[in-house]
Amino acid sequence: MAVNPYMYWWNDDVPMIKKIKAYTAKKYPNVTARDNSYMQGFMTGLIFVECLKKADKAGQLNGEGLVKALQSIKDFDSGGLSAPYTIKNNKFPVARVWKVNVEKKIYEPASDWITLE
Repeated sequence: MAVNPYMYWWNDDVPMIKKIKAYTAKKYPNVTARDNSYMQGFMTGLIFVECLKKADKAGQLNGEGLVKALQSIKDFDSGGLSAPYTIKNNKFPVARVWKVNVEKKIYEPASDWITLE
């Protein structure tokens, strides 16, 4: 069992995983898998870009504006890489429980997304 807020490389039905796989195949054809840390970093990048857009739109493309932008994110769509992203008290309180499939050597969802209040 595992608790994780991100989808895995083998979740082929996820739109953002499809994009990541297509990019990887084009730029890094010898790479056949990405680990969970990669998914976390990718999600962080998506959130950072969203913050930059929000801060720029508000005319506050600076540290204070980025903090405000991050704290204002609600139901951000990551293309299925994670649950809709909402900041609560400077945290992203969501994950799901995964169980190992020994035969396939992968984790599979054992729950839906769980949000802590």
